[in-house]
Amino acid sequence: MFINCCLNNKNFAIAVLNNKKTNKPNFRCLYDGKDSENQQMVSATVNNTYKQIFNNKTEYSAIIFMGFDNEIIIHELLSDVLFIPIFIRID
Repeated sequence: MFINCCLNNKNFAIAVLNNKKTNKPNFRCLYDGKDSENQQMVSATVNNTYKQIFNNKTEYSAIIFMGFDNEIIIHELLSDVLFIPIFIRID
């Protein structure tokens, strides 16, 4: 699956990959020949590529560029999930 996000007027392509050894997702971010290589954290992959392009210390949170505020993306991510744990804390 690929996710496109726009940061600082640049469109970044984020690939969500399956690590067959660990069964956990890996992420890779690409922009105009710049490549983050495979990373375990999506924020690390985007921030790595962003630093290659802009050469600064700006960092972004994964929630911003993964589109977790977009209902279509949320439904796609949860489409084959049979159980979603919900934790409620009452003080």
